[in-house]
Amino acid sequence: MKTFLKKGWKILILGFIVIFIARLFYEFFNPHSDNGHSQAIMMSSNMGFSKRNFASNIQLYKAKSAKIQKTVRVEQKYEKIADINTITKYFNADKKKIYILIKEIKGIVQTQRESDKGKKRFLFLSVGIKPIEFDTFVEKIKKIGVIKSFEISKKDMTNEFHQLMSQRKSLEKKLIEISKLKTAKGKISEKINLQEKIYQIENQLRSFGLKLGDYDFEHEFCTVKFTLQEDGRNTSFLLLFISSIFLAFKWALSVTIISLGIILLGSLVILLIVTILNKSGLFKL
Repeated sequence: MKTFLKKGWKILILGFIVIFIARLFYEFFNPHSDNGHSQAIMMSSNMGFSKRNFASNIQLYKAKSAKIQKTVRVEQKYEKIADINTITKYFNADKKKIYILIKEIKGIVQTQRESDKGKKRFLFLSVGIKPIEFDTFVEKIKKIGVIKSFEISKKDMTNEFHQLMSQRKSLEKKLIEISKLKTAKGKISEKINLQEKIYQIENQLRSFGLKLGDYDFEHEFCTVKFTLQEDGRNTSFLLLFISSIFLAFKWALSVTIISLGIILLGSLVILLIVTILNKSGLFKL
């Protein structure tokens, strides 16, 4: 029995050492925490970028018919978004670089948020960039910090734009027709109701005007959503090594305790089953 217990302890200690060394290598050579990155993405997605930007792509092509040849102008409306998440050990310096770059490219910071989570700080920005400067800005800002994730999406908004134009024209026609009734004779209550309808239509038109204003050439922008996360880990080799040892020991100890608990629980269950079977006479040791 003593020999069995000694072997068991040796296996347990050896297993702990193997787990500890494996985790130590992982902690030391992977200083960027995935938990922090996941948190940055989650906080960025929950930020609520309310301002939407749209841009145009105009193409000209020649259309031929039996008698004439004319140039046709085709305009596409689209929404283009770059989503960049980075991590840095030099948070303050890289933060300054970002704002300098935005100023150089004449971008507009439309949404801004900063968060301080102890040793980890986060900066979230939504920047409106002129379409002609979009690719240049994205390539430059990607060089700030270490990229953890990067994505560019482009969505065609031409149909939505035409629908807004059509709805506005329909309301404008309706307003003209209803406004003509103001000169007609009628009861005071009828005139009040008519004025309320006119007021409602005018409000709707203002709302459509604001939405369509985002599509105007002078308001055309592409969107860059940028998240800068501070790497809160110690940059000193010695401190990083000590920190890695502590984290690896903590993780290996928890795994070993859980494994030992599972083994002991399994052993107790097996012992209980064997005892019951032995007493019932179905199985004898």
